[in-house]
Amino acid sequence: MQERGALLLVRLRVWANWRRMDRTNRATTPTIFGPFLDTDQVEIALPDGFKVDELPEPAKAAYPFGQYTSKTEIAGNLLKYSREYRGPPPR
Repeated sequence: MQERGALLLVRLRVWANWRRMDRTNRATTPTIFGPFLDTDQVEIALPDGFKVDELPEPAKAAYPFGQYTSKTEIAGNLLKYSREYRGPPPR
């Protein structure tokens, strides 16, 4: 999160991935051989007096190797972020 004047900027995608960081295996790259599903769901309760100025557009991409979707929305005082990365179906 960063303050910019009267604004508070939140980069939800980076924050959602923070819990997966493993500092002992920095140089490894995982290899996935079959179907997989990787998801994140983050909810942030907005403090009283805070309001959302703008949200990013939902993202959607489909390729032979996988599909990606993400969206950010407001529900009451909750800022909700969800992301899904789905690997290829079995052959």
